[in-house]
Amino acid sequence: MSAMFEDRSDAGRRLADRLAAMGLPDPVIYALPRGGVPVAARIAERLHAPLDLLFVGGSGDGGAGRAARREAVELERRRIHYRGDRAPVSAEGRTAVVVDDGIATGATIRAALADLRRQGAAVTVIAVPVAPARLVAELSAEAAQVVVLESPGDFWAIGPFYRDFHQLSDDETADLLRAAWTGG
Repeated sequence: MSAMFEDRSDAGRRLADRLAAMGLPDPVIYALPRGGVPVAARIAERLHAPLDLLFVGGSGDGGAGRAARREAVELERRRIHYRGDRAPVSAEGRTAVVVDDGIATGATIRAALADLRRQGAAVTVIAVPVAPARLVAELSAEAAQVVVLESPGDFWAIGPFYRDFHQLSDDETADLLRAAWTGG
């Protein structure tokens, strides 16, 4: 299989085209850090929508034990590093679009949807460049819309769909967010 996307920004531009055509009412774009940030930044820019972050744990262990505490500490460290003192954007009554660079298992995206429902989002939308076909079908029951550019039946990993799928650093992620938030 050859790569479908040059990088996460390319995937974000393509996804933004699809979302722009949908005319989503009052959207807020929520990136799942780190990989979802460059994708979401392109979408927020194109839709002229606010960009925010969702910090969810993906372990699914119910919050018990030492590993869950370490994960919570790491999520808080990232929250401070990425957002600083910037206030979160409320999803209440809005169209909440949760964005990542792809979906492999669905655990993180499901946690994000649950968080957005708790916040009172009027509508939840999943927008990702790539996800396995079986998960797209499952997630369609959990969100008002699931927008996916590539959904193969034979799916092993997200990385092969990108020519450049490097691991984003915390600093690179924070820089992308600052640029998006300041319009630069």
